[in-house]
Amino acid sequence: MSILTLEWCFWSAIGVILYTYIGYPLFLLVLRPGRSVHHPTNEWPALSVVVAAYNEASCIAEKVRNLLEHDYPGEMEVIVVSDGSTDRTEEIVRVLECPQVTLLIQPNRAGKNEAINRGVTAARGDLIVLTDANAMLVKGSLCELVMSFADPAVGLVSGQGLYGDSVAIADGATEAVGNAYVRYEAFLKGRESSLGFLPGADGALYALRRDVCVRLPSEMVHDLLHPITVALDGMRSEFVPEAVTLEPPSRDASTEFERHRRISAQGYRVFFSRVGALLIARKGLALWVLVSHRFLRWTSSVPLLVAFVSNVLLVHVGPLYGLALGVQVVFYAAAAVGAAAEHFGLRTRLLALPYFFCVVSVAGLFGFARYLSGAPQHTWQSGRAQA
Repeated sequence: MSILTLEWCFWSAIGVILYTYIGYPLFLLVLRPGRSVHHPTNEWPALSVVVAAYNEASCIAEKVRNLLEHDYPGEMEVIVVSDGSTDRTEEIVRVLECPQVTLLIQPNRAGKNEAINRGVTAARGDLIVLTDANAMLVKGSLCELVMSFADPAVGLVSGQGLYGDSVAIADGATEAVGNAYVRYEAFLKGRESSLGFLPGADGALYALRRDVCVRLPSEMVHDLLHPITVALDGMRSEFVPEAVTLEPPSRDASTEFERHRRISAQGYRVFFSRVGALLIARKGLALWVLVSHRFLRWTSSVPLLVAFVSNVLLVHVGPLYGLALGVQVVFYAAAAVGAAAEHFGLRTRLLALPYFFCVVSVAGLFGFARYLSGAPQHTWQSGRAQA
């Protein structure tokens, strides 16, 4: 391979990486300097809060109480759908005996999307709120979520999930990295919200109008499919960072790896099945956001690998390539030390960031392999159940 070809590979890969993590955020900053505004309202539509649950005995009672204690001004029902739970989840919900709470049971485990479909079918509210069983809402979050629907052009509103048992996150590396990632995502979503399209709602808490809540295919990630469906219906998606949930962080990087692999595998299915529809509908802005925020992140391990290999082959060409290789070696060495520290139970707040970055990047590649294999991936594990 010629030096010219190697240089083209190296700088192209570097360009893709820089665009994905720096260039795209800067474009958003230039396009829209701030996020969309809240819409005051005196009307509070009826809510149906759907909670898909699989073996959530450790938190389901707390979750239901958390929802009922919100004192939402309008009508609200809570629908808990047990997806073949084998622990005491169903028994605990039955014992609550609250008229606002409905328990639905899928005897055979069919996956989260089927549980959501069952809950939405039974729902009576004007708005459907989807929230995870182990994600506890901060007081007032439901009202914050609903206010944006005063604008009839808004079809979906997303909150944001934080990791930890309080807003003041603990000093542990997983919590620190998780919330640094959440803050970065919140920055992007705030700008994307101003453009009217979110390339993914926060699965821990989001709401959408009942008439755009289509039946979910079992193999597609719901919090990505719903915003795309809303965009194709000609409506806006908004991000409201004041609507907050708190949930336990992933126990380790292997759990986070598996979660991102599953999400990216399902995400590829959504992307490739809907990209044509977005093009036909002339939703170029939404497609740009989707590619920049999601697809390039999922596939980031490819340009990272190309940059490293081509850099090794170019190191003799000049000092610039030697410096670039040194930076990469230091970064990946820091990630390796972070992995070793986690293995031995040590807290490495500084080294956790490169480690987390590498875990998520590699997970996207494995997710693509899973997507190509056609392996079914419609079931999920409770974060607490795994812990």
